[in-house]
Amino acid sequence: MTIKLRGTINTITVIVALICTTTSSYSQTDWKLVKDKDGIKVYTAPSHSSKFKAIKVECDMPGTFDKFISVLQDIPKQTEWVYATKKAYLVKKVSDNELYYYAETSIPWPMTNRDAAIKLESKKDSEKNTLLVTQTAVSNVVPKKKDIVRVASLDGRYEVSTADKKLHVVYYINIDPAGDMPPWIVNIFSTKGPYETFKALRERMEK
Repeated sequence: MTIKLRGTINTITVIVALICTTTSSYSQTDWKLVKDKDGIKVYTAPSHSSKFKAIKVECDMPGTFDKFISVLQDIPKQTEWVYATKKAYLVKKVSDNELYYYAETSIPWPMTNRDAAIKLESKKDSEKNTLLVTQTAVSNVVPKKKDIVRVASLDGRYEVSTADKKLHVVYYINIDPAGDMPPWIVNIFSTKGPYETFKALRERMEK
């Protein structure tokens, strides 16, 4: 019994440590505001998992949780609103709350385009009236493609709540696009990219 108890305690300790690590990575106190325009705020901070900076975006928009989920799950139309997305398609739908999709991002010449297979999950908390949508890069779902670099890691989440009959969206993303990139490209994807994406997302939510 003692061995089993110790094993259980060790397991719980590991789980708690993982939760704390994940929470701290999104609750960084050193966020720097790099863009504030049209009600969209973009922040950056040193990343715990990549040499590229983590990104946080805050924005209010009209709509409901269900509409927000439907926009995110309409994968082929990501080319219309997710900045620099060249191609996107659904790989597999597991349930109404879980799916896998593929996305290719256009990178300015002379760099090579990046791609990823991503798991998208959504979870509503009816008691707190919140919505959490997570994005995680996964392997062995879509084979690597020639002349496209597969991202090393991607971890994103939308934390959505209601405020004054609108949705308050806070988005976090840590991504390692693999390889080296010049500062000007990094700057585009850490400032212009998030702003343009949320501007287009809000417009879709207004329709």
